[in-house]
Amino acid sequence: MKKISKNVILAVILFGMLTSCEKEFDLKVKDTESKIVINSIFNTTEPICAEIVKNSPAMGVIEINELKNATVSLYENDNFVENLVYQKTSSDFIGIFISTTTAVVGKEYTIKVNDPVLKEAEAKDLGILNILQFWDF
Repeated sequence: MKKISKNVILAVILFGMLTSCEKEFDLKVKDTESKIVINSIFNTTEPICAEIVKNSPAMGVIEINELKNATVSLYENDNFVENLVYQKTSSDFIGIFISTTTAVVGKEYTIKVNDPVLKEAEAKDLGILNILQFWDF
């Protein structure tokens, strides 16, 4: 009986020590300016498209801020091809800018985004690869 009492008392003391330790940590993060975020995957089977949004602050509420009015331009080997067109259906969570161009292996593609309020941003591919689909075997 004494052994059970000692274990209970020890458990209560240990629990009290562990739960009473608390330290607040005030994280100081420098506010950064808003920037354009480009999300795009280039492949040889579908037209090139991109999601264009504004980043959220590091310590604020995370929101998806689409840049519907941005000018999104596509370049192939540094030559202008076309401006992408914004499209969004009722079933889409976020709209996309879509082109009529499908990527070609061996060519380099760049997407440049201009927004009236934010600075220009650009994204380049890392090289277009041929995509093998499982039915190609």
